[in-house]
Amino acid sequence: MAIATASEVNASILVISEPNKTAVKGRQDWVCDDNLDVALKVFDKNLTIKNQGIGAGFSYVTTKDATIYSCNTSGNKELVHFETMLEAIEELIKSHKGRTIITGDFNAKSAQWGMNYTDIRGHTIVDWMAANNLVIANEGITPTFQCNNYTSILDLTIVSENVNIQKWTVMDRESLSDHKYITFECVNNVQAKSIKTYNRGWRVDKLNKEKLKDELGKIDQKSESTSVKCFNELLTRICDRTMAK
Repeated sequence: MAIATASEVNASILVISEPNKTAVKGRQDWVCDDNLDVALKVFDKNLTIKNQGIGAGFSYVTTKDATIYSCNTSGNKELVHFETMLEAIEELIKSHKGRTIITGDFNAKSAQWGMNYTDIRGHTIVDWMAANNLVIANEGITPTFQCNNYTSILDLTIVSENVNIQKWTVMDRESLSDHKYITFECVNNVQAKSIKTYNRGWRVDKLNKEKLKDELGKIDQKSESTSVKCFNELLTRICDRTMAK
């Protein structure tokens, strides 16, 4: 289905999070990570691949125009795995030094890309983008993920500031997945554009210790959920209330 759609829209490159492992395993025309959690395929025969590689949770190809990453990180994994992936990509960005396009399922929520709150992963990736001169290319608030009645924006397109993304769209068509297809065009000439600004992380040096004690005292350990998601949301609320940004 994904290949047929890519062919229909005349895509140059197809990136997939959580591909059909049987379909991509051992195939030389796909660039996959060791766990087959991500896959990347170049369709455009005119694109010269200068380099390609993989890391924990991502794969990439480098053309004469840009390095394109396909990423996936499970929301069930600890934050350290997420941070390790970002650090590895950061090192590659510094070494490649060209234009960067990063796509995939980051399982992170932030108001920067249309969610109504920001979780720990969201704060982490926003700080990481700011440190590496990257911006969000997502447009609008159309959900990229839908499972029954639950919707979210989990799939991100992140680019370096010298990349001109146009016609970024969440397609309204069946994908046989909880995730929707996303298409966009990368235009070679970089036009003047307004760069989105991001709130950085909390200022630890501005921590209000008395307020922190007060907030911690309000926690009902018997009633508070112990799930990772609820813990992250609780921690985010406490940080928002006790530290400046």
